[in-house]
Amino acid sequence: MFENYLMKRQLERDSGIKGIYQIYVSNKYTKTQAPKLLFFADWMEEMGFVCDALVQFVPENGGLTLTLCENIPDYRALMQQTRESGGILVETRTTYCSKFPTVNIGSIYIEKTGLQYGDALCVRYEPGFIRMRKLPNGTDKLVATVLHGKWLYRMGFVAGTMVKLVPENGAVTCFLQPNGKTDSNSVPVKILNGYRSKFEIPPAVLAVAGLGDERIFVASLADGVIRVQKLDFAALGF
Repeated sequence: MFENYLMKRQLERDSGIKGIYQIYVSNKYTKTQAPKLLFFADWMEEMGFVCDALVQFVPENGGLTLTLCENIPDYRALMQQTRESGGILVETRTTYCSKFPTVNIGSIYIEKTGLQYGDALCVRYEPGFIRMRKLPNGTDKLVATVLHGKWLYRMGFVAGTMVKLVPENGAVTCFLQPNGKTDSNSVPVKILNGYRSKFEIPPAVLAVAGLGDERIFVASLADGVIRVQKLDFAALGF
């Protein structure tokens, strides 16, 4: 199952980049432990993926594509082309866990992508087409210049703490400073509603790291440390 954690298009809003999303390989078959795809999002219908729509799933190395099939001149030819690519044709459905149109693909096809349980995926979408690609090894999630969410709170980035920002060539490392120590490269952690922590990497710090023109990044997470670096869409296969 690829569970949707960003129903409100958080990355789009924070980065200003349309058609970007993040999900995780977050479920698997109990008996075989093989990952399965159960994908849904609040923008599916807007992109044409309405209930009962025909969708072509095609596996890729480290990812997959979902293509909406409409006005099909030759259904047999479409089936043949799909099979030759290692894919399958499915129809979107609503499920017990989602009111949105959902694409459900079994593990026999997901295994062709090389994806594993726990993988973080970058998703790019446009009308009639969705592509998912695994984030680079050693990275955990996509972030914008403003980092926020319950995941920060769980890492100890809570109100009253400070974050020391250390820029280097192509990356910014964010160190949690629980003792409240500050310097010119420190920023405070704020709390939004609930347990959603928030802090921002200033443009000047990004510029020193050579990331001044970037709007979205890939992050590596460790105990009290977040390393933010450039997201190379071309290298991922977008």
